[in-house]
Amino acid sequence: MKQDANAENGKTGYTYAFVTLSNSIIDVTEIVGQYGNGTFLSRNDIGLVLNYKDSALSLHLSACVTYGLLENQKGEGYKPTELFNKINMPGSENEKTLSIYTALQRPTLFQKLISDHNGKQLPKDEHLLNILQRDFKITKSSAKIVVPVFMNNLRDLNVLGENNTLKLITAHLKGDLSGGKPTPKVDVQPPPPDDPELFEYKIPLKSGVFVIRYIKGSLKKQDFKAIRSAIKVLEIGELGEEYSEENNNHEN
Repeated sequence: MKQDANAENGKTGYTYAFVTLSNSIIDVTEIVGQYGNGTFLSRNDIGLVLNYKDSALSLHLSACVTYGLLENQKGEGYKPTELFNKINMPGSENEKTLSIYTALQRPTLFQKLISDHNGKQLPKDEHLLNILQRDFKITKSSAKIVVPVFMNNLRDLNVLGENNTLKLITAHLKGDLSGGKPTPKVDVQPPPPDDPELFEYKIPLKSGVFVIRYIKGSLKKQDFKAIRSAIKVLEIGELGEEYSEENNNHEN
């Protein structure tokens, strides 16, 4: 059965990929290694480097475009994007990380799934398969490929916690990292309603107070992992390059 090379469902308009992000990054890295990144290349030029059969080449090229790693210009061919260059030749680890997160969410289906389940437990693979068919009108044959691609993307980036919980590390990005300098923004939830069972843990800060509210005695090991992940996102978003430089110094 022929797969949709554009990886876009005609009924819903959601885009998705049949190849993982890590494999797509490898594909474009090989293309750049052979031809550089300054000119448009034909499908045949790229096929000589990647050495895929015709149908597989279509799916790999489609994935690279869907993740925002390759630009496809009609009549010109394919060219690595600025987003890929920031992953391949980053100015800092922070820039590389945020660029990879941006590429991960370029397929609009993946962006929707991440937005809906960020900080929550993801459905089991068989249930996610049902959701793609029921809610997104994706064919079963396509969904059987998309589900493992999506889950492997999350595993490759180490953003799945215990019990398949999607960690709070995706810092919803303002703007587009393929151009300009977007600012990562952490979703701030409204405070919970007053509850006599809620316990407040206050951390004095130079600029105010950092407050964590929770039901005393309810926190588990995975909750502290989620808190650490959320704090890391907040730190990256607030410190930016300063965070990167500090971590690079620790590594050295």
